[in-house]
Formats: sequence, C-alpha cells, structure tokens
Amino acid sequence: MTTINFSENIIAGIVSSILTFIFVLLRDRYKYWRLFHKLAGKYRHYDIHGQPLLDGLTEISYLGKNLLKTKGKSSEGEWVGRIMMNEALPEYGSGIYQYVGRDDCGVHQIQVHPSAESIYVLGRNTSHGNNFSFSYLWRRDEKAS
Repeated sequence: MTTINFSENIIAGIVSSILTFIFVLLRDRYKYWRLFHKLAGKYRHYDIHGQPLLDGLTEISYLGKNLLKTKGKSSEGEWVGRIMMNEALPEYGSGIYQYVGRDDCGVHQIQVHPSAESIYVLGRNTSHGNNFSFSYLWRRDEKAS
C-alpha cells in the first residue's frame, strides 16, 4: 500500500463518517418532528366533562426533539411552561409551569387523544405546600386569539 492510497482511504473514511452522522441526525430530527409537531397550536380549556371553562387558552409551540413550550392564560392569570414528550410513549408528556409575575408554579402531565385535537391535562400546584391537583381538557381551536 502506498502513502497516497493510505491517505485516500483515511479521507474516504472521514467523509463517510461525516455523511453517516448527518444522515442519522436528520433522520432523528424528522422522527421527532413527525411525532410531536402536530401538537403545536391553540387550545381552549374545558372541564373533564367537556364544558367550556371561561377564558382558558393554551398555545403550544414545538421547540424541537421532544420538547414543547406552553403559554397560557385563564382566570388564574398568565403562565408559561415546558412539556417533555415521551418518545417511547408519544401520547404522554410531563412538564412544568410557572405563573408570570408571581411565585406560583407546578407540574403537569398530558395525555394526547389519538386525534391530536384534545389533550387531557392533570396538574399539581407545587408552590403552596398543599399540592392541590386539577384536571381539564385542552381542545384545539385555531380560531382562538
């Protein structure tokens, strides 16, 4: 083997490694995007029996991989949060929320209805010591402002 052939083999190996890395990266990004981007949108709040809750609105944004950003408002005030979706169980996610302008926060878990038009929400306030729980539905409403 000559020095030129050896150098060409090293360069070919490096190039193929880089191309493989790029392929795997793009494949994984597409996999996550395909699973979770459809959750992005605006959702109205309903009680667990389907009755509308006053002024409840949540906006979900897809941040990449399995991470969603939530921004909402209700009679309780405005809040922001993040939800990490479970890649092994893509209908399930858990995250945190924080009310804007006050020390009030908690955790929430979501379960996405197969149609992706409704999301079941179970939350627990963790900032007041009594850890009260709440549950309701988010239903997609793209007409919401």
